[in-house]
Formats: sequence, C-alpha cells, structure tokens
Amino acid sequence: MPTVTLFVETVDLVIVPGVTGEYGVTAGHTPIISELKPGMVQIYHDESEEPEKYFVSGGFAFTHANSVTDVTAVEAVKLDDLDADAVRAGLTSFKAAMDAATPETQDHALAQIGFEVHEAMCDALGITASA
Repeated sequence: MPTVTLFVETVDLVIVPGVTGEYGVTAGHTPIISELKPGMVQIYHDESEEPEKYFVSGGFAFTHANSVTDVTAVEAVKLDDLDADAVRAGLTSFKAAMDAATPETQDHALAQIGFEVHEAMCDALGITASA
C-alpha cells in the first residue's frame, strides 16, 4: 500500500500525535524520529491563525537537524473531509467485528485496529464515540 507524505515548507509549528505523547515541533527542534498513533497532525503556517488539520491513522515523523519535519502516514485525510456519520458507522461496525471474533486471532486484531482508529477519528472530530 502506498504511503502519503505530508510535506509543508516553512511553518511556525507542527503538532504531532506521537505514540509516547503529542508534541510540537518548531524551528531549532532537536532531531527526532517518532512513531505516530492515530490522531491529528496540526500545521500552523502562522501561529496566530487556525492550523491546517489532518487525521493520520499512524506512521512516522522525522525531524531533521535543519528543523525540517517529514510526516509519513499510510493514510492522511484533511479533518474537514471526514464524515462524522461514516466514522460513527465504522466504529460500530469494527466494535461488532471485534466482539464477534475470537480473542487473540488475526480477525480480532484487525477489528481492534479498525476500532481504535475510528475512536481516534471521533476524538479528532470532537464527537462522541458511542459504540
């Protein structure tokens, strides 16, 4: 499956959903490689304006010595392009699949991944994850 790479030139701040916690990257940031958890990448072109927001299902962020940060994700969707009803339906569907699958099987693991990604989408959209 091809990956999507978000690359933006010269911004004030990028907020990244790292697996060990959300963090921000500004000019002069220490080089770091971070695994991403499902969540929202926020790109502030100017700190005084609203950020550009993307939902990522996971991936990696690479901050280089020159403060350039590459965010690479298998899936990246502009937050405004997510359909809240479809996200809720997906959450319900993956919850049912997870409940129906035998624990510790591949089917259960795949359903759990889908459920957790849809939960994170609900959080990013600010909607109730009722499944």
